[in-house]
Amino acid sequence: MVREELPPRVKTALAHAAGGASWQEAADLIGIRPATLRKYARETRGIEFVDSLIREQLTVANSTLVAATPRLAQELIEIALNHQNKAYSRIQAIQQVFAIVQSSVIEGEQRRQLLEIRRQLQALEDGSVEMRAIDV
Repeated sequence: MVREELPPRVKTALAHAAGGASWQEAADLIGIRPATLRKYARETRGIEFVDSLIREQLTVANSTLVAATPRLAQELIEIALNHQNKAYSRIQAIQQVFAIVQSSVIEGEQRRQLLEIRRQLQALEDGSVEMRAIDV
């Protein structure tokens, strides 16, 4: 059974609702009742459409944050090193820098461990048994 695509106008209204508009505002945009729009939103195709919008918005937001990371890191360092700032501000900035560095080290080690696990699983699947302990 082929599922019907959401009407383009309903997609527009759902996008507005997902973007923060009220059900009334979003429904008024395309001339339907809010209850009808909510019905579309509860259907599988409506849920999938709204989920895809949210994933897309999160991807854009994440890209924006990642692009700003070098400037934010520099700002954090400047706060931590500037003796004109209050001690509590400097301490908080220093703690945050150490937390970021620690998190990066841990994530790097976890990636290394996962890679080793994948290698060993592949060796098992290929039949070349080179089993050795994985340091975790």
